[in-house]
Parts: sequence; structure tokens; C-alpha cells
Amino acid sequence: MLWALYFHPLILHPTQTIYAPYSDLLAEHLPVKLFLNREWRASGELPLWNPYHFCGTPLVHDPQVGTFYPPNFVVLAVPEHAVGAAVSWGVALHVLAAGALALVYARARGLNEPASLVAAIGFMLSSKWMTHLLLAGHTITAGLTWLPLLLLLIERAIDRRGTRAVVWAGVPLALLGLGTHPQWAFYATVFAFVWTYRRDARGRWLGCWFGAAVVAAALMAVQLLPALESAQYSARSDGVDASGALGIGLQTAVRLIGPALSYSPPQAWEMQGVFGAFWLVAAVAAPVVGGPRTRWQFGVFCALVLFALGGAALIDWLPGFNLFRVPTRMLLIATFPLAFLAGVTTQALTESRWALSARAAVSRGFRRVVLVLVAPTILGLWFNDGPVWWAFVAYWGAAVLALPLFIRTLQNTGTSGRLRTALWFVILLAELIAPIAVLPQTKPQAELYPSSPVLDYLREQPQPVRVLDWDVHSEGTQTSLLGTGAPQAMVQALGTPRGYNPLDVRHYREFLAFAVGDDRPVRGNSPYAQQVMPNFEVGEPHVFALLRVTHHVAPVGTPPPPGDWRVCARDPAPPAVVPLLPGTPPTLPPHTLREFTPPKPRAWIVPHGERLEGAPFAALKTCDFDRTVLITTRAPLPPMAGTKPGAARVTHYGPNRVTTELDGSAGWLVLSDVWFPGWTCFVDGREVEVSRANHAFRAVPVPAGSAVAEFRFEPRTYRLGWWVSVVAAVLMLGLGVWSARRG
Repeated sequence: MLWALYFHPLILHPTQTIYAPYSDLLAEHLPVKLFLNREWRASGELPLWNPYHFCGTPLVHDPQVGTFYPPNFVVLAVPEHAVGAAVSWGVALHVLAAGALALVYARARGLNEPASLVAAIGFMLSSKWMTHLLLAGHTITAGLTWLPLLLLLIERAIDRRGTRAVVWAGVPLALLGLGTHPQWAFYATVFAFVWTYRRDARGRWLGCWFGAAVVAAALMAVQLLPALESAQYSARSDGVDASGALGIGLQTAVRLIGPALSYSPPQAWEMQGVFGAFWLVAAVAAPVVGGPRTRWQFGVFCALVLFALGGAALIDWLPGFNLFRVPTRMLLIATFPLAFLAGVTTQALTESRWALSARAAVSRGFRRVVLVLVAPTILGLWFNDGPVWWAFVAYWGAAVLALPLFIRTLQNTGTSGRLRTALWFVILLAELIAPIAVLPQTKPQAELYPSSPVLDYLREQPQPVRVLDWDVHSEGTQTSLLGTGAPQAMVQALGTPRGYNPLDVRHYREFLAFAVGDDRPVRGNSPYAQQVMPNFEVGEPHVFALLRVTHHVAPVGTPPPPGDWRVCARDPAPPAVVPLLPGTPPTLPPHTLREFTPPKPRAWIVPHGERLEGAPFAALKTCDFDRTVLITTRAPLPPMAGTKPGAARVTHYGPNRVTTELDGSAGWLVLSDVWFPGWTCFVDGREVEVSRANHAFRAVPVPAGSAVAEFRFEPRTYRLGWWVSVVAAVLMLGLGVWSARRG
């Protein structure tokens, strides 16, 4: 009932899409789901490569796409116009399942019904989780639903010493990994590992986790193996600095209670605890009213909070921890122990019939929370500016109104235990719901990505286009014609050298730096390795030309990159596209679309090939790309008898295949799409090796008389992982049938 009341906008509009103006769901996740749906329905196969963002980027390797997360399979089955609704209902049902699983876990851990209900609601509708899930659009946190089930099965395996429970524990661990952002999946696994620690059963604890991890790895192999392969080619492979973990942590330390004073993405969720003060009071009282196990669990909760508030700086050198920025995201994982500990305190209060000792523990917890957390939060408000956010007013209004009720529950009056329990529920529920009450908003999918004359013109072009757009900055807002992160590129099937993808390909990002004129090393924190590529000024036109940008669209008066450009379309008021920062007007200023003349082909043949040796930037600046291609390899190059440049024409351009017609010239066929392991090529039916060309792109040798070359993306890691996952899933299904027959 509570879930239905909360998600009533979606229930009343079941065909619409969950909406927030500045949302990763609309900027990244829904566009890629539309792409998956469109390609699956058109060809009957999964797209393994994204040809539209960043001159091509691996799709099957990216865990954030969630291609192999079973609940996402429904996206492939519905019509394209229903994809947004399918994703939205998936989010809502995950929230419901999270509450049900948390309730089951709490009951299994011995909590009574009122206490279990508090734990379930506190996790299911956690203000922190709903802020990430609905306001920020982090639908890739939906996999945290399976965390209570993972804890339940691991602890059951430790208690019963049974192999079957260990094997089944691998299932929620796999679902957690397949359906959750890698950072949160890693943090959640670390939390679960420590939470389930048993000093008296250390060996069984390690054995259970080892067995569950093996099963999960087998089930996840179809995603895990490609992801591990892509990590080798990422700018993050050398690790990243935790975004100034100590500085961010100290700022967040005075923002643990409630939502931010003003709505300022992404700080409103990345640097804000959104914890409820009364929930923290209940959690702080838990180790006093609970037993030794509760004290351990409270210690784990405190460790998570301390990690987020700067402690990450002490361990960000460890494997795994050094791959992620923004350690404050650990606070999202802390919502589960917070809810469970509040349930423990609720049990102590209700089972003791609100005994004086239990109420005294809550009273002491209240004083500690006010002194350590609430007071610094209120003082920190003096350093905030901007318009006051409705969520801030709603939360603190609810907290102030709940304070007299809280005092009433603790007073030595004639108040009955049943009334005290009812007031306790009202206090916790009001504080939980107040800052997130209106977050489930919906909007028709057709209104999310409106077209424009410029987009219509680009879609009508006979050859694949590659569009460079330009961000518009105005009074603290930022957007572009393709949208920040280029969601329109995915929706409208348009190529762009920019885009939105946290799975960066290092050699391509290095190439973008070369086009700017920057040859410094590109690491995970580099501006060129950001998941959303900002505007970049072309400093090396000769290098930039290899991107084969066909069109440039920007506000009137913005100069195009160096070269000859012809105005081919104008739009006096293109619509602003999500994600939208506060204050963004509904339309952009007038834009001009220019076409490069004469158009450069996406594929061409050069007569000579040379190994790329020494500094890549220096070699690229001096190379004649019409006659020579630079190959990144240590092996000798095949001798080619080319004498003059040749022509090639792209006849099919898809996510898994690119087909080109050749004019028969001998030499090297160069394709200005990003090189990555897994690309193969067949020249007149004969397989040839695809080499990394001009630092970032693809090339294959073609003998004289060649007519057709077909590039195919068939990564071995995907094929191997697919078979491993299928075999593991079949074995798990067989185990389930066998277990059911045995009762």
C-alpha cells in the first residue's frame, strides 16, 4: 500500500516515463535502452558496439548498460514507444522487491513484525536511495535490491554449513553485479563481506564467500569478461584520485542530515547524506539496546560513514578502491545498515513495552546526534547560497513538527505502549518521505527527445554523419543541440566525436587531446577522460581531420573548426534537450548547421603503411594521411604494392558490421572508427587482421582487385563469457528443479 501511494503518478500514467530534469536516466540509460530495442527489433541480434558516441565505443563491455541484467530483457520485447515505461516500471518494482526482501531478512534475523517493517520501509524508501534513483536518474542502483537476499543466503550458509545455500548465494551476488554501477556493486560487496563476518566461524565465512563468488563469476561471465578486457584500455587502468576524498568528505560531514539547502546537481546527491535525524537516533541507540552482534553491525555502519567522509583517502591505494571517484557514494550503501539498526531499536522499544531503559538509550542517542551531526549541519547552512529547495523545506518542516511527537514518546507519562509505537512509526515515516514525496514524476516518452529541423536534415543524409555540436553556457546552465552527453545522438542514430560513456577508450581520448594540441598523459582524472566530453578547441587541424567530422552545429556566431564549411541549415529556436540544469530555457539560441566541404570519406585507401614509433603526437602531426597510415604494432607490416590513393564507400553502417565497397586499389583500407579488440575484417571473404591505425582508428591491408571489405565486431571475451554464463545458468536451473523435487 505504501509503495502504491508513493508511485501513484506512475500507476495513474502507466505508459509514461519517470522524469527529472537533470537525470542520468534520460541522458544515458534510456537512450541506450532505445538503441538496444531498435537494433534488436531490426536485426534480431544484440548490438555489441555503439557506433554513435566517441567515434565508436564498446557497448557489450560496459556494465552500466545492463545488457545482461535479466529484468532488463523486457526492454527488448516491448515496442520502441514503450521502452521508457518499461524502464520506469522496472525501477518501481525493484523498489517494491527491495522492501519485501529487507522484510524477509529482518524477520530471519529475529526482528519482530514492527521492527521488520521499520527496516523494510527504511531501506525501500530511503531518502538517499530515492534521491539517487529518481532525482539523479541513477537507475543503475536498482540492483541494490538484491543486497538483503545476498546477506540472508550468506548468513544461512554460514549457520547451516550447507553447500546448497552457498551456491544460491551466488545468484543475488550476480544480480547485484549485473544490475548495479560497478562502484556501488563493489562497495555493496565489501559491505556484505564485512557485515556477515563471524568471529566464531571465520573459516566457514571465507568458504561461503569464495563459493558464492565463484558461482556469481560464472553467471556474470558474459558481462565480466568483456568488462575486464575493456579495463586494460581505459584511462582508469592506472587508477584515479578519489576526487579529493578528504576535501569532499569534510564538506559532506556537515551535510549528512536532510537534503541540500538549494538544488544544485550533482552536489545535491553526491555530497549530501539525505539521512534522517530520527533514523540516525534509532541507529545510534541500537548498540546499547542490542547484543554483541548489533554492536558489530553498528561498527560496520560507522566505518561506511567514515569512509565516505574522508576515510577513503587512507585506502584509495588498494586494488578496487583506486578505480573509483566520489567515495561519498558509500553513503548509499550505508542506508541498509541504517534501516536495519533502526529496526533493532524498534524491537527493543516494543518488546520491552517502552521500558525506561530503552527510552533512555534513545534519549542519549538523540543528544549525540544533535551534538555531532545536526548542529554542524545547521551551522553549515550559513555557507550555502542559492534559492531554497522545496525538499529542504519539506524535510526540516517535517522534522520540526515531529520533534514534539518524539518527546511525547520518551516522556514518563501515561501514554500507552501502542500509542508510543504508532507515534514512533509516524515520526520515522514522515522524516523518510518528506524530502522525496514528489520525486516520482512522469512524462510521455515522445516529449523527452523532440526533433528539430537540424536533426531532420541530418537524419536524411545518405551517408553516415558525424556531428560536432557545441555546448551553450548561460547563467549557470549548460546544454547543446544534441543534449549534454549527446542523448539525441543515440535516439536519432547520429554519430558524434563526443558523447556520454564512463567506459573510456584511452587511445581515443589521447587522440582527442592530440587534436587539441595537448600531448600530456591521459589518466582517469584528465578532462579528456571524463564521461561527458566538454567543448574542445581544435589546435591541430591536420590531426582533427582524421575524426572525419561531417557537420558542425553551434549557436549563431560560433566559429567552426578550421577548414571549409558550408551553411546547410538553420534553426531559429531548437528545443533544449534533457538533462537540463535549473534555469535552462525551453529553447536554445538560434543555431547554424555547417557541412564540411568537400566531404571527407569515412573510409579510404592509402598506398603505404608505416609502424607508429616514438611519440605518437609528433608522428601524427607530420604524416600525410592521404598516402600513409601509421600502424601501432611491433610486428612487421605486410608488404603492399600500392602506388596511389584509392577510394572506398560505406554501403552498410551498423553496430556490429560495417561494409565498404573498394575500387580495387592496393594498399591499406582506413576506417575512421575507433579500434578495439574484437573487430575482425573479411576482404572478399578472406579474414585479415584489423590493426590500430593513426593511434586510434582501424586499418586492414587490401590487395589489388579487392571489391568488398566487411568489418565485424565479434569479441572473444563476449563469446566465451556467453557460453560460461549459459552453462552456469543451466546448472543453476537444474539444481533448482532437483531441490524442488526433494522438497
